[in-house]
Amino acid sequence: MNDLDALNTYYFDEVRQSEVLALKENYRRLYSAISITPYYSSLGEILYSLNLNGRRVTTARRPVIKSEYATEIEYSATEDNLYRITYNYEYCQPEDDNKIEVTYQFGGSAIARYTFYINLSADHIEVIPFGEIEVDVKMGLDETTGKQTTHLKGFMNLRAKQDTKFRITGINILFNNISLRVNTTLDTAFEGKGNHRLCFEADSAIESMNRKDGIVSGTITLLNAETNKSEDIRFSLPYRVIL
Repeated sequence: MNDLDALNTYYFDEVRQSEVLALKENYRRLYSAISITPYYSSLGEILYSLNLNGRRVTTARRPVIKSEYATEIEYSATEDNLYRITYNYEYCQPEDDNKIEVTYQFGGSAIARYTFYINLSADHIEVIPFGEIEVDVKMGLDETTGKQTTHLKGFMNLRAKQDTKFRITGINILFNNISLRVNTTLDTAFEGKGNHRLCFEADSAIESMNRKDGIVSGTITLLNAETNKSEDIRFSLPYRVIL
Protein backbone atom coordinates (compact mmCIF):
# COMPACT_ATOMS: atom_id res chain seq x y z
CA MET A 1 0.00 0.00 0.00
CA ASN A 2 2.93 2.35 0.68
CA ASP A 3 4.37 1.50 -2.73
CA LEU A 4 1.02 2.29 -4.33
CA ASP A 5 0.99 5.70 -2.64
CA ALA A 6 4.25 6.46 -4.42
CA LEU A 7 2.79 5.29 -7.74
CA ASN A 8 -0.28 7.46 -7.27
CA THR A 9 1.98 10.48 -6.88
CA TYR A 10 4.06 9.45 -9.90
CA TYR A 11 1.16 9.03 -12.33
CA PHE A 12 -0.45 12.16 -13.74
CA ASP A 13 -3.34 10.73 -15.78
CA GLU A 14 -6.63 10.02 -14.03
CA VAL A 15 -7.05 6.54 -15.55
CA ARG A 16 -3.91 5.08 -14.01
CA GLN A 17 -4.46 7.01 -10.78
CA SER A 18 -7.95 5.48 -10.42
CA GLU A 19 -6.50 2.00 -11.09
CA VAL A 20 -3.91 2.52 -8.35
CA LEU A 21 -6.59 3.68 -5.89
CA ALA A 22 -8.78 0.66 -6.73
CA LEU A 23 -5.86 -1.72 -6.17
CA LYS A 24 -5.02 -0.01 -2.90
CA GLU A 25 -8.63 -0.42 -1.72
CA ASN A 26 -8.48 -4.15 -2.59
CA TYR A 27 -5.41 -4.50 -0.40
CA ARG A 28 -7.08 -2.54 2.40
CA ARG A 29 -10.00 -5.01 2.40
CA LEU A 30 -7.55 -7.84 3.11
CA TYR A 31 -7.13 -6.48 6.64
CA SER A 32 -10.60 -7.74 7.52
CA ALA A 33 -9.62 -11.29 6.47
CA ILE A 34 -6.79 -11.56 9.02
CA SER A 35 -7.64 -13.97 11.82
CA ILE A 36 -6.06 -15.11 15.09
CA THR A 37 -5.57 -18.89 15.02
CA PRO A 38 -4.73 -20.89 18.19
CA TYR A 39 -1.67 -23.13 17.88
CA TYR A 40 -0.99 -24.46 21.39
CA SER A 41 -2.06 -23.75 24.94
CA SER A 42 -1.38 -24.98 28.44
CA LEU A 43 -1.95 -23.47 31.86
CA GLY A 44 0.19 -20.34 31.89
CA GLU A 45 1.06 -20.29 28.17
CA ILE A 46 -0.67 -19.60 24.83
CA LEU A 47 0.76 -19.81 21.32
CA TYR A 48 -1.11 -18.48 18.30
CA SER A 49 -0.55 -17.25 14.75
CA LEU A 50 -2.05 -14.63 12.46
CA ASN A 51 -3.49 -15.99 9.23
CA LEU A 52 -4.60 -14.43 5.96
CA ASN A 53 -6.36 -16.64 3.41
CA GLY A 54 -4.77 -19.77 4.82
CA ARG A 55 -1.25 -18.34 5.04
CA ARG A 56 0.59 -17.37 8.19
CA VAL A 57 1.43 -13.65 8.34
CA THR A 58 3.31 -11.47 10.82
CA THR A 59 2.96 -7.95 12.14
CA ALA A 60 5.03 -5.52 14.17
CA ARG A 61 1.82 -4.24 15.74
CA ARG A 62 1.31 -5.28 19.35
CA PRO A 63 -2.14 -6.55 20.34
CA VAL A 64 -4.31 -5.32 23.17
CA ILE A 65 -4.47 -8.14 25.74
CA LYS A 66 -7.10 -8.10 28.50
CA SER A 67 -7.98 -10.46 31.31
CA GLU A 68 -10.00 -9.98 34.47
CA TYR A 69 -8.27 -12.67 36.52
CA ALA A 70 -5.00 -13.66 34.83
CA THR A 71 -2.04 -11.55 35.92
CA GLU A 72 1.60 -10.93 34.92
CA ILE A 73 0.70 -11.22 31.23
CA GLU A 74 3.71 -11.16 28.90
CA TYR A 75 3.68 -11.07 25.08
CA SER A 76 6.45 -11.96 22.61
CA ALA A 77 7.00 -13.12 19.02
CA THR A 78 8.72 -16.45 18.31
CA GLU A 79 11.22 -17.35 15.60
CA ASP A 80 8.72 -19.51 13.69
CA ASN A 81 6.20 -16.67 13.12
CA LEU A 82 4.08 -17.47 16.15
CA TYR A 83 3.15 -15.26 19.10
CA ARG A 84 3.43 -16.32 22.74
CA ILE A 85 1.44 -15.11 25.75
CA THR A 86 2.44 -16.20 29.24
CA TYR A 87 0.41 -15.44 32.35
CA ASN A 88 -0.06 -16.19 36.03
CA TYR A 89 -3.32 -18.04 36.79
CA GLU A 90 -2.95 -17.92 40.60
CA TYR A 91 -6.06 -15.74 41.01
CA CYS A 92 -8.22 -17.68 38.53
CA GLN A 93 -10.95 -19.62 40.33
CA PRO A 94 -13.02 -22.46 38.79
CA GLU A 95 -16.29 -20.55 39.26
CA ASP A 96 -14.97 -17.45 37.41
CA ASP A 97 -15.10 -16.70 33.70
CA ASN A 98 -11.36 -17.13 33.18
CA LYS A 99 -10.29 -15.84 29.79
CA ILE A 100 -7.73 -13.76 27.95
CA GLU A 101 -8.94 -11.57 25.08
CA VAL A 102 -6.48 -10.66 22.31
CA THR A 103 -7.36 -7.85 19.88
CA TYR A 104 -5.53 -6.38 16.88
CA GLN A 105 -6.60 -3.33 14.88
CA PHE A 106 -5.40 -3.12 11.28
CA GLY A 107 -5.85 -0.43 8.69
CA GLY A 108 -7.69 1.90 11.01
CA SER A 109 -10.92 -0.10 11.29
CA ALA A 110 -10.40 -3.86 10.73
CA ILE A 111 -10.48 -5.86 13.97
CA ALA A 112 -9.03 -9.33 14.60
CA ARG A 113 -10.10 -10.69 17.98
CA TYR A 114 -9.87 -14.04 19.78
CA THR A 115 -10.81 -15.09 23.31
CA PHE A 116 -8.67 -17.78 24.91
CA TYR A 117 -10.44 -19.58 27.76
CA ILE A 118 -8.47 -20.86 30.75
CA ASN A 119 -9.65 -24.27 31.97
CA LEU A 120 -8.39 -25.17 35.44
CA SER A 121 -9.97 -28.64 35.59
CA ALA A 122 -7.54 -31.51 36.14
CA ASP A 123 -9.55 -33.85 33.89
CA HIS A 124 -9.89 -31.29 31.11
CA ILE A 125 -8.96 -32.55 27.63
CA GLU A 126 -7.05 -29.92 25.71
CA VAL A 127 -8.37 -29.97 22.12
CA ILE A 128 -7.66 -26.96 19.91
CA PRO A 129 -9.36 -26.25 16.56
CA PHE A 130 -6.71 -24.79 14.26
CA GLY A 131 -5.88 -23.94 10.66
CA GLU A 132 -8.39 -23.35 7.88
CA ILE A 133 -11.86 -24.90 7.70
CA GLU A 134 -12.58 -26.35 4.26
CA VAL A 135 -16.20 -26.36 3.08
CA ASP A 136 -17.39 -28.44 0.09
CA VAL A 137 -20.64 -27.03 -1.33
CA LYS A 138 -23.05 -29.07 -3.47
CA MET A 139 -26.08 -27.37 -4.99
CA GLY A 140 -29.23 -29.41 -5.74
CA LEU A 141 -32.99 -29.31 -6.18
CA ASP A 142 -35.59 -30.66 -3.77
CA GLU A 143 -37.91 -32.79 -5.94
CA THR A 144 -40.77 -32.41 -3.45
CA THR A 145 -40.75 -28.63 -3.03
CA GLY A 146 -38.91 -27.62 -6.21
CA LYS A 147 -36.66 -25.36 -4.15
CA GLN A 148 -32.91 -25.19 -4.51
CA THR A 149 -30.96 -26.90 -1.73
CA THR A 150 -27.38 -26.55 -0.52
CA HIS A 151 -25.46 -29.40 1.07
CA LEU A 152 -22.37 -28.43 3.05
CA LYS A 153 -19.55 -30.82 3.93
CA GLY A 154 -16.87 -29.30 6.11
CA PHE A 155 -13.49 -30.35 7.43
CA MET A 156 -11.89 -28.94 10.60
CA ASN A 157 -8.43 -29.64 12.04
CA LEU A 158 -8.16 -30.51 15.74
CA ARG A 159 -5.01 -30.77 17.85
CA ALA A 160 -5.26 -32.98 20.98
CA LYS A 161 -2.66 -32.67 23.73
CA GLN A 162 -3.53 -35.85 25.65
CA ASP A 163 -3.91 -39.53 24.77
CA THR A 164 -7.42 -39.60 26.25
CA LYS A 165 -10.30 -40.87 24.10
CA PHE A 166 -12.91 -38.25 23.27
CA ARG A 167 -15.91 -37.73 21.02
CA ILE A 168 -17.17 -34.67 19.18
CA THR A 169 -20.94 -34.69 19.64
CA GLY A 170 -21.95 -31.41 18.04
CA ILE A 171 -20.82 -28.36 16.10
CA ASN A 172 -22.29 -24.87 15.88
CA ILE A 173 -20.78 -22.55 13.27
CA LEU A 174 -21.65 -19.02 12.15
CA PHE A 175 -20.29 -17.88 8.79
CA ASN A 176 -19.89 -14.26 9.80
CA ASN A 177 -19.89 -12.58 6.38
CA ILE A 178 -22.92 -14.40 4.86
CA SER A 179 -25.10 -14.85 7.97
CA LEU A 180 -25.21 -18.64 7.61
CA ARG A 181 -25.39 -20.80 10.73
CA VAL A 182 -24.68 -24.53 10.79
CA ASN A 183 -25.83 -26.38 13.90
CA THR A 184 -25.65 -30.16 13.71
CA THR A 185 -25.28 -33.24 15.93
CA LEU A 186 -22.23 -35.48 15.53
CA ASP A 187 -20.84 -38.63 17.06
CA THR A 188 -17.21 -38.80 15.95
CA ALA A 189 -14.64 -40.64 18.08
CA PHE A 190 -10.95 -39.74 18.37
CA GLU A 191 -8.08 -41.17 20.36
CA GLY A 192 -4.49 -40.14 20.93
CA LYS A 193 -2.36 -37.06 21.12
CA GLY A 194 -1.72 -35.16 17.89
CA ASN A 195 -3.68 -33.81 14.94
CA HIS A 196 -7.12 -35.08 13.93
CA ARG A 197 -9.56 -34.16 11.15
CA LEU A 198 -13.23 -33.62 11.93
CA CYS A 199 -15.87 -33.93 9.21
CA PHE A 200 -19.36 -32.44 9.50
CA GLU A 201 -22.30 -32.17 7.11
CA ALA A 202 -25.44 -30.06 6.99
CA ASP A 203 -28.20 -28.97 4.63
CA SER A 204 -28.97 -25.28 4.26
CA ALA A 205 -31.63 -23.10 2.68
CA ILE A 206 -29.03 -20.60 1.48
CA GLU A 207 -29.06 -20.42 -2.32
CA SER A 208 -25.41 -19.65 -2.96
CA MET A 209 -22.08 -19.16 -1.22
CA ASN A 210 -21.22 -15.82 -2.81
CA ARG A 211 -18.14 -15.44 -0.62
CA LYS A 212 -15.49 -18.14 -1.08
CA ASP A 213 -13.56 -17.24 2.07
CA GLY A 214 -13.92 -15.41 5.35
CA ILE A 215 -14.09 -16.03 9.08
CA VAL A 216 -16.29 -18.46 10.99
CA SER A 217 -16.90 -18.54 14.74
CA GLY A 218 -18.64 -21.11 16.88
CA THR A 219 -18.25 -24.06 19.23
CA ILE A 220 -17.66 -27.79 19.11
CA THR A 221 -19.04 -30.00 21.86
CA LEU A 222 -16.50 -32.46 23.27
CA LEU A 223 -17.33 -35.53 25.38
CA ASN A 224 -14.58 -37.03 27.55
CA ALA A 225 -14.94 -40.79 27.01
CA GLU A 226 -13.33 -41.57 30.39
CA THR A 227 -15.27 -39.17 32.64
CA ASN A 228 -18.39 -38.78 30.45
CA LYS A 229 -18.14 -35.01 30.98
CA SER A 230 -19.10 -32.68 28.15
CA GLU A 231 -17.80 -29.19 27.36
CA ASP A 232 -18.00 -26.61 24.58
CA ILE A 233 -14.81 -25.42 22.89
CA ARG A 234 -15.05 -22.02 21.24
CA PHE A 235 -13.15 -21.12 18.06
CA SER A 236 -12.77 -18.43 15.41
CA LEU A 237 -11.03 -19.59 12.23
CA PRO A 238 -10.74 -18.75 8.52
CA TYR A 239 -12.72 -20.83 6.04
CA ARG A 240 -12.44 -21.58 2.31
CA VAL A 241 -15.20 -22.87 0.03
CA ILE A 242 -14.33 -25.73 -2.34
CA LEU A 243 -16.74 -25.92 -5.29
